[in-house]
Amino acid sequence: MFFCTSILAYSQVTITGIVLDSATLEPLSSSLIKTANTKVIADNKGKFTVTELAAGKQTLEISHVGCNTKVLQLEVLKDTNIYIYLPHHSHLFAEVIAYGHHSNTEPDARLIQTVSSKKLEQLAAVSLSDALQNTNGISFLKTGSTIAKPVINGMHSNRISVINDDSKQEGQQWGSEHAPEIDPLSAGSIELIKGASTLRYGGDAMGGAIRILPAIFLDTSYTQVSLIAKGETNPNGGQLGVKLENYHAPKSWGNRLVINVKRNGDANASNYVLSNTGFGQLSGSYYSHYTKGKSKLSLTASGFVQRLGILAASHIGNLTDLNIALASDTPLINRPFTYQIQPPSQLIQHYAGKVKWEYESNKLGEVITSYTFQNNHRQEFDNHNGGKDAALDLNLNTHQINLLIDKHIDLWRIQYGAMGEQQQNTFKGRYFVPNYLRYKAGAFAIATLENEKYLIEGGVRYDLQNTNTYRYIKNELRNEKFTFGGLSANLSGWRRISHDFKVHISTATRFRSPDINELFSNGL
Repeated sequence: MFFCTSILAYSQVTITGIVLDSATLEPLSSSLIKTANTKVIADNKGKFTVTELAAGKQTLEISHVGCNTKVLQLEVLKDTNIYIYLPHHSHLFAEVIAYGHHSNTEPDARLIQTVSSKKLEQLAAVSLSDALQNTNGISFLKTGSTIAKPVINGMHSNRISVINDDSKQEGQQWGSEHAPEIDPLSAGSIELIKGASTLRYGGDAMGGAIRILPAIFLDTSYTQVSLIAKGETNPNGGQLGVKLENYHAPKSWGNRLVINVKRNGDANASNYVLSNTGFGQLSGSYYSHYTKGKSKLSLTASGFVQRLGILAASHIGNLTDLNIALASDTPLINRPFTYQIQPPSQLIQHYAGKVKWEYESNKLGEVITSYTFQNNHRQEFDNHNGGKDAALDLNLNTHQINLLIDKHIDLWRIQYGAMGEQQQNTFKGRYFVPNYLRYKAGAFAIATLENEKYLIEGGVRYDLQNTNTYRYIKNELRNEKFTFGGLSANLSGWRRISHDFKVHISTATRFRSPDINELFSNGL
């Protein structure tokens, strides 16, 4: 897109102009403008001048780091001033069926869907399910209007992994009404990963892995403030999100702060109110990234607090009430609309902090190591027990260490690494799962061979888990220990038959240690 204003006519003409980001209208400094015989670079305000051009047809080629090159065909008879708009980094959400390529995307793949940042702003995604809606290869298990869990290949909960950058998201995720504590506004891209590459994230990623990555900073110094607002009428409420981003190019240092507030009241059916279905959420994150030479250091901190109301009429105490509810055309409890959330309800808090270091080694390749701490506090309030104390109160602390070495040798990509985890759970109120202390360790290796017509990748992984449980049985504290270990392997790839036809194949064996709710659960 460009606009022209004519100034003066000579046999030799001059073109002046400004190169702007099409989304933010900010100038793109250091843009390269090429003609048949001339190259010029735009200044720090995006301005450029090309002189001594022959009058007539001219071809301008405009390029900038992070942008697709734009070619303009102009009929220039006079000195002319133009405005050039380039689409810069747009921080896209996309589904990526990743098979371990150099670019993490499948070349010319038909399985890639992209949702632009503008589209996401229009959606104002409230949850991970909103961000991934209409994405091939994934569906959602929904409980009510506010709780949704991703389903890949028919598997969900502990049989898929949600990865925050390179660390598994840990929470009380065993129930169908327990959704991942993820705020899409803090993410830059989302990958859906299948095949042998999932072995990097654990043997329990049987269905696949969903990986949330931070947005990449632009390559020029800038400060940007984004505001996202959303309102809706059913349920009445809305969302307000603020994103503050700053990047200092000379120091290669970027910082991003995100705050997101969401509040909804009761939902409405055609002729009655769905009482106690309100929803409230406060979330935020801070991300800092610094580059010096071959090293990159990043720091991430996030918080997620969510209060969910559970439909009051769904809380049944006995079979008689259940039969009456099933025979009724409307919910047995029908109150006036309100924003107030009463029991039964859930209060979920998730806090996380991460330090990550990356280094480009000439000998080893890319070395990535990180430490992550997560705290997940889940409280469920029951309208039968009265009072303000939670009927179910679970507190989960997780420490994770990850190491990855990624080396490219000609057409081969070799990845290997290890992880370690310590997790401790304590409970108050009604007993559901016992207090436990769990240790996990794993090591993996993945090899990928790729060219234009085919891709083959294979990997192996070994996982070891030790769990110490503590529970009272007839007033006696009992300590039980469980140790599990096993091997996972996967061989997968694709073969291109023609430009529009490709065959994918995968064979795998997976080992997954039982989770705590599969060893002990009282009332599920």
